[in-house]
Amino acid sequence: MSGLPNLLFSPLLPWPMLAAAAVLGLILVSFGRQWWRLVPLAVLLLALADPRLTRETATPLADTAVVMVARSRLPRPWMASSIS
Repeated sequence: MSGLPNLLFSPLLPWPMLAAAAVLGLILVSFGRQWWRLVPLAVLLLALADPRLTRETATPLADTAVVMVARSRLPRPWMASSIS
């Protein structure tokens, strides 16, 4: 059984630092009016976010049951009528 791939992130820097770098980059680019510089900034931030495509595969296990048998000679309250 295989599912759809998942996109997982394992950032090299904490998320708040990446967000601050993105905001700072947007501010600097907006003052200079050079919007083409957003492309390298986006590529750098994406590389620092370290995205990965993963796909989980799982196979069902056979049904398993655990049975416990008590073999002690002690009387049990629910068996009081059968002991006498």
